Amino acid sequence: MEQIFPLPDKIRHALIDAFCNPAIASKVKADPADKDCLVRALLGRRRFGVLRPGGSRFSSLRDYKLHVDQVQELGLDAEEYARSMADDLAILHWHTKIDTMDIDFALGGTLLDRNAVRRVLPLKDVERLVPDSSTYEHTTKADPNFKRRSVSL
Repeated sequence: MEQIFPLPDKIRHALIDAFCNPAIASKVKADPADKDCLVRALLGRRRFGVLRPGGSRFSSLRDYKLHVDQVQELGLDAEEYARSMADDLAILHWHTKIDTMDIDFALGGTLLDRNAVRRVLPLKDVERLVPDSSTYEHTTKADPNFKRRSVSL
């Protein structure tokens, strides 16, 4: 499993503009907690009890639930997302034989350069490590370029 990076600001702001109450939109855009934008795709549900326009029930982008009607409202292909999710669930169920009852699908960022956060640790450095110590700090870059990423399900 790899880390899911937050969605870029451009997408985050588009979600806020589309679904947040305009009276609080600028406050939500400026909130540092909402920089960690992760969107869960809920294609089996429509929003319930949402007052439009402005979607006054907007609370946080940290774990934002994007319902099928919102996907359609954004002009995205909900059927294509559903097909991709179904394929993944089938593989997990039939090939790996794991229960997929508690699987969530999220839209998030992926680094274009998969090695942007990793660094090679030479064998001589590994040999100098104390037994049972972690190599995480030695193999993780302190200043990766998180600006170069793509968005995927």
